[in-house]
Amino acid sequence: MDDDPDTRSYMDFFPPTVEESDLSAAWLQKTMKNKRDYYRRYREICVISMVGIYLINIVDAYVDASLAHFDISPDLTLDVTPAAIDSPMTGGRLPSLGVQCAISF
Repeated sequence: MDDDPDTRSYMDFFPPTVEESDLSAAWLQKTMKNKRDYYRRYREICVISMVGIYLINIVDAYVDASLAHFDISPDLTLDVTPAAIDSPMTGGRLPSLGVQCAISF
C-alpha cells in the first residue's frame, strides 16, 4: 500500500505457490484497504468500549462510597396514613383530605 515499488511484504499473506504476476494489483489494494479499515474500526470500538466500562466503574465506586454509611438497620419504617389538612384558601372552614407519609429511622 505504500509508494515504494520494491515492497513485496504483501506476498507473505499468500502461499509460496502463488506468483505475484497472477494477482491483480487493484484487487490486492482493495482487499488490503478493506482489511485495514475493518480492523481499525473494531480497534476503535474496543477502545471506546473500554473507556465506557471504566467510566461506569468510576460511577459505581462513587455510588458505593456514598452509600457506605447508609443506615440499613431494621428499624427503618414508612408510615402512610390519611390526613386532614387545613387549607388557608378555604378560610379554614373545610379541611382537605390527603395522604401523609412519615419515614422513621
